[in-house]
Amino acid sequence: MKISYSLVAALMLLSAPVIAADAMRGRPPTCLYNCPPPTGSISAPTQVGVPVGGSGTVTIRWGWHQSRNRPVLEYSCLWVSGGGESNSHAVQCERPGNYTVSLPWIGVGGYTFSVAPGNANGPFTRPNAALHSLAQTIVVGVAQ
Repeated sequence: MKISYSLVAALMLLSAPVIAADAMRGRPPTCLYNCPPPTGSISAPTQVGVPVGGSGTVTIRWGWHQSRNRPVLEYSCLWVSGGGESNSHAVQCERPGNYTVSLPWIGVGGYTFSVAPGNANGPFTRPNAALHSLAQTIVVGVAQ
């Protein structure tokens, strides 16, 4: 029983600076255990026309939400990976909410868009295997 108490006491001491920092920023404390997971959504057309020698434009509606009383993340991002690429790249990072972004650089081929945790200050490239996707969709650029 003494070991359990020591472990709990150590965790409380380690989490105190995080909780205090959040409180000073006017945010609810970050949830550290038994936290409700964040949720995400994404909507985009499955195909985008790409003119010869040009690029197509896709409009993506995406968002993410979490418990206001027990937040676990500050930001999540819209990430993209093209073709057989092994990395994803941050397109836009935001606090919880719903967003719309228009991307004018879609070429011929497939793009995987994901909503996943990230940071507005980077890193802006992450291995696909390291993304903890909350929502995902595929957009295919089709030659016209």
